[in-house]
Amino acid sequence: MDKKALRERLRGYQIFNEWERQEERRTLPHLTIEQGVQQFLGIQRLMRHIAPGAREFFFEDDLSHRVRLRSRFKQIVRVMENRST
Repeated sequence: MDKKALRERLRGYQIFNEWERQEERRTLPHLTIEQGVQQFLGIQRLMRHIAPGAREFFFEDDLSHRVRLRSRFKQIVRVMENRST
């Protein structure tokens, strides 16, 4: 790929990423916790489908990350349980 095509492709990614950030700023504050979790799980399913052999690239394997993630999911479960009562 020549330099001009590469620059154009990178510029396209920048434009798309900025659009995506604007959409997130607009929509994320209105998601319920359940919707946010479902969105997260959907992205994980998509990544596993797109690149099943690239687990290490898409998912951190360090223990501290897993501990933080587990803690956050426990918090989500508590909040969801409190909402249903």
